[in-house]
Amino acid sequence: MSITENNDQIIYYETVGSKVHWKYKSYLQDDFEIIKLEDIWREEYYCYGVEQYILSFIEGIKEKVIRYLPNLKEVKMSICILDKDNLFHRLTISVMELISNMLNRKLKTIHYYKTIFIVIYYEGKNAFIGSLDFDKLV
Repeated sequence: MSITENNDQIIYYETVGSKVHWKYKSYLQDDFEIIKLEDIWREEYYCYGVEQYILSFIEGIKEKVIRYLPNLKEVKMSICILDKDNLFHRLTISVMELISNMLNRKLKTIHYYKTIFIVIYYEGKNAFIGSLDFDKLV
């Protein structure tokens, strides 16, 4: 199915986020400890079709992250599928589960292999880590 085939499908989705303070727990095991979550937010959206779902995610990143980075030449982006050995993917999953628990929500079953992970780097440091879930969309 191409992205544009099913533009009449109404998609409900939530966006949740937080500033995350974390540190390495063990360099040898490539493990981390989440120290603090702050400024937790949650927003609900509706859109028509997968194409609009993707475009609204991109617009959200531009509005909430990239516009605050003054030197656009220093912005780099990584888009990939789940890699269990990737520290940032594991960190993203842990933060999603923590926020869900803090908001007293039952975490729906997320199929992480149907999720795209996005990392935005600014001046060599992480500015944003997020994911876009495609489970039940195609």
